[in-house]
Amino acid sequence: MTYNKKYSLKAAADMPGVAFSAIKAVSLYEAQEHDLSILINSENKLVVDTIYGAYEFVELEVGTLVTIHSDSENSIFVLKDALVQNLDHFAPGSTGTIKWSDQQEYGQLPPNFQFTTIEFIERISERFIRLRLSVPDLSEYTDQSIHFRLVLPKHNVGEVKWPTVRENGSVGWPTGNGELHKPVYTARSVNLENGTLDLDIFLHNGGQVTEWAKSLNEGQQVAIIGPGGGGVPDTDKIQIFVDETAYPAAARILETLNDNTIGSLTLLTEKGFVGDYDFSVPCGVSVSWIERKDQHIFSELTLNTIENLKDAFFWFAGEKDDAMKVRKRAIEMNIAKEKRYIGSYWSRG
Repeated sequence: MTYNKKYSLKAAADMPGVAFSAIKAVSLYEAQEHDLSILINSENKLVVDTIYGAYEFVELEVGTLVTIHSDSENSIFVLKDALVQNLDHFAPGSTGTIKWSDQQEYGQLPPNFQFTTIEFIERISERFIRLRLSVPDLSEYTDQSIHFRLVLPKHNVGEVKWPTVRENGSVGWPTGNGELHKPVYTARSVNLENGTLDLDIFLHNGGQVTEWAKSLNEGQQVAIIGPGGGGVPDTDKIQIFVDETAYPAAARILETLNDNTIGSLTLLTEKGFVGDYDFSVPCGVSVSWIERKDQHIFSELTLNTIENLKDAFFWFAGEKDDAMKVRKRAIEMNIAKEKRYIGSYWSRG
């Protein structure tokens, strides 16, 4: 029996060196960490649904058969990469023999990797700068996939080594002195007609991207990989809690929702910077700021909102430890996965 959800594409591979019990344990752990849906969980079969498509794992006499289902070649590649990276972490040496049924030529740039050009740079406030990138292919950058990664080499590294596709279908990233910085950003807006993407960068002391942004010039090349990681929820009732790192994502969501949407936007901010980022919100959405010195109030309000959520969509993004606490409370309150998004945008560690 195979997975019968109607996806148009698939890629399969035998994994003789990976026991079904091991891949099941890893996949269930990842599903819990990233709020993924378990569609089938039986003695010899597991199906996990994601925003990119579905993983189907079937126990074999020796090892495991994995089939990836999706509607996009890029999404299949993203799921392959995530699977192999997780196996490399939890079961080192287990992925060397993986051969996919649709195997691409290895040694090439990943299919979701692109070189872009900076068209425009604007300082939109004291703490935020906007870049407009000219991007060769924006077909995957929809309202359902609003995040991507900048791919930045170290300063004065010399000849840059870019990522390539490995034989097992995953991304091979340079290591050592050639290691690349890969921060996640939101596509603040996408213009398919002009082939441009805008992103807003939060400027803060000690940030790698902040230092990089200081020396940017129009016409400069910038590498990106993506998209991925969440989209605009389908709702007309929403409660949003974010710190500065997620302001652009919250703004993208709120200006995309219907004008009759109701709810609230609660922003964590530094003292003196209240209102330094523009939000275009529906008339029924209230906006409030809480200073960082009063973060305990922000945290309490976030958790209280979860407990009294009713039928609104809950959207949270911020520091990793804070996100874990919020996710734990959401699970305790049985908030359905399709009614929440809880993202880790940075880490204090």
